Amino acid sequence: MDRGDPAFAFVLAEMARQTLVDAVSVLLEEGIEAMPLKGVLLQASVYEDAAERPVSDVDLLVRASDHERSVRALMAAGARPRAIVPNATTLRWPGRIEVDLHREPFPPGMFALGTAGLFERSSVDDSLFGVPIRRLHPLDMYAHLIGHFAKGRLSSRDLPQRRDLILLPEALDLQAGACAAHLARHGLGRAARYGLSLLGPDPFARAVLRALEPDPLGELFARLAREVFERAGPSSSHGVLPTHLLNASLGAASRSLLLQGLDLGRRASARAVARLRFLSRRRSPSPSRR
Repeated sequence: MDRGDPAFAFVLAEMARQTLVDAVSVLLEEGIEAMPLKGVLLQASVYEDAAERPVSDVDLLVRASDHERSVRALMAAGARPRAIVPNATTLRWPGRIEVDLHREPFPPGMFALGTAGLFERSSVDDSLFGVPIRRLHPLDMYAHLIGHFAKGRLSSRDLPQRRDLILLPEALDLQAGACAAHLARHGLGRAARYGLSLLGPDPFARAVLRALEPDPLGELFARLAREVFERAGPSSSHGVLPTHLLNASLGAASRSLLLQGLDLGRRASARAVARLRFLSRRRSPSPSRR
């Protein structure tokens, strides 16, 4: 089935919804509350037709204290870890699409939109998916999309995410001034200057940008990020520094950049140790050869 086929989009949307229901149900059995993020939440709350918003996985946020227990619960249900980063574990689950299980919405040190605050401002909702979820506050939903746009080094090429930012304010009846204040409060002003500047003449985006406090340095960093991300793409090493410069301040950017470097160093060391152990086992003579 072709990925551009509407039938494929419908099937994928149904798989995403069922994967979410299954994962949330498993976690609820362990007394763990889960909060949907991004694509699958947008499908249910912003788009009239879920198939209009493509997804590749299901993003769920749990409290940091519940994260390891959540991974174990999903593994007991048949899921297997595919990748682990400081703020999330990606799991493959037979018959379903991948689950990105987050302990924090962003990598360490990026922005000030933390898990504890998101849960505190959220509400319990069982109408969207038929199972009880923690539903993001509308302002947090908007702020998280802004942060993800910057953290993911998305650009004018990323049409679904740009459309999210255009459609969400009207769907959730947001006010530009309240959004600007919330973004600034949670260290996302510079990320907003980057992401919203790519929405062209969108009136709500322009209103949010006007409502932000003046930040000449933030404007400079947003312009730098636009130029780099448009040319280099999301996976290029050239985008590392501009990404962190979209953090709340130079101090926050330095901290998040340092934490990313430490994490990359730890993972490189772990890979090297695993490689050495593998080579050592291959070189060691088996007992039968002694």
